[in-house]
Amino acid sequence: LGHKLFSGINLYFSDYARVNFAEPVPVRAIPPAGNNHSTILGAGASVTLDRRDNQFSPSRGLFVDAAVTANFDAKTNSYAYTLITVDLRRYFEWGRHIVASQLFSSMATDEMPLFEKIRLGGSSLMRGFFQGRYRDNGAWVIQSEYRYQLNRFLKLAVFAGAGTTTPSINDAFSQRVQSSGGAGLRVLLNKEKKLYIRGDVAVSSNGM
Repeated sequence: LGHKLFSGINLYFSDYARVNFAEPVPVRAIPPAGNNHSTILGAGASVTLDRRDNQFSPSRGLFVDAAVTANFDAKTNSYAYTLITVDLRRYFEWGRHIVASQLFSSMATDEMPLFEKIRLGGSSLMRGFFQGRYRDNGAWVIQSEYRYQLNRFLKLAVFAGAGTTTPSINDAFSQRVQSSGGAGLRVLLNKEKKLYIRGDVAVSSNGM
């Protein structure tokens, strides 16, 4: 649309089938009836503002992505839920110092199938938790990372984050907030494209 502003169409399809447990597990871990197999079709629109100086390893600029996707349950032939997602990132640089911050939120208007629920954890959201440690119909996360340029090839990083999952939009700020933090190194692989390899060690509020 001009001025690094983009608009587009979202298409989504997922099919979770034949979910089995390899070993006996407590009853509470077994998916609820009707959630063991889900087929979801989705379509919607998104708007993206990308004013970062680099898409692989930005150090300055702003990134905003907002999407609304209406999802259809192909198993029941009925409307399932609408998913609203916002991803806001801001980068600051001065000298050898870089601060990168992110606000992420994704909320569904109705109940989602178990394996479609928003997941916290992994290498991007709330490092220190394994991906899917917490999942629900919605989630929000605030996280920030400080990077210091040690030399031409190495950066030291320290990061922290806080967030939670929620069963509904109305309960978004009434759930227990989880937190995590850690440190790591960034090793330069390609100077021209600013490609780095990353290694992190993180700990979560529940001791992971």
